[in-house]
Amino acid sequence: MARLDLTVFERGLSKSRENAKAMIKNGCVFVNGKVCTRPSENVSETDEITAVSDNDYVGRGGVKLAKAIEYFGITLDGAVCVDIGASTGGFTDCMLRNGAKKVYSVDVGTGQLAEELIANPAVVNLEKTDIRNLPKDFFAEEINFIAVDVSFISLTLILPKVAEILSDNGEAVLLIKPQFEAGRKNLNKNGVVKSPKIHREVIDGIISFSSAMFGTAGLTYSPVARKDGNIEYLLHLRKNCDTVAVDTAKIVADAAKNVIYDK
Repeated sequence: MARLDLTVFERGLSKSRENAKAMIKNGCVFVNGKVCTRPSENVSETDEITAVSDNDYVGRGGVKLAKAIEYFGITLDGAVCVDIGASTGGFTDCMLRNGAKKVYSVDVGTGQLAEELIANPAVVNLEKTDIRNLPKDFFAEEINFIAVDVSFISLTLILPKVAEILSDNGEAVLLIKPQFEAGRKNLNKNGVVKSPKIHREVIDGIISFSSAMFGTAGLTYSPVARKDGNIEYLLHLRKNCDTVAVDTAKIVADAAKNVIYDK
């Protein structure tokens, strides 16, 4: 038996033992398929250990979605997906690496998607496109999975379209950004939402708003935070499923202690 942090490092899953500790505390290490957040946890040579790392994704969004896929147990093999707010394509890249058959990469901007993704025949580049303006029948196939990473707009304005285009048993992951949900009065001079209370209210508000369209399947925090100090959260939604209870207060508290900040 050996400590988990040491084992993660020795198996080449982290850059250093300190990095391994941070990854474990951040909920990015899994032992036999279950998340483990104790660096001192004893594991054996036969235990299967997996970890979420940056893996050179084209954008930092890749590691965020990778955590969600692993943490929530999402399977994308053969899936048709939509990446809303694609930007450089971190989410798109992650979807493809996890077996997606096709990804529609949607963004209101232009010239951002990584060249390697533009050249990939499995990617449909929908730049200069507001997802809200696409007709219901735009997508010829059933959409199995949608991931959303948008800025300067509330998720409440995007969710109805997500519900409209997602298949009956489809799944979605939302990146919740409190700074774009809480209102200016709750931002400090650097545009950061510092109050855990406001974080909880934002998350609970999104869950409440989505409840008429989706069941809540899980909640965790993004493994990396924005350079400006804003912590983000990952919400897992499913169509036609019962809502599971999530401990918003605990997740917000854990994020404040364990999140790794972008440099």
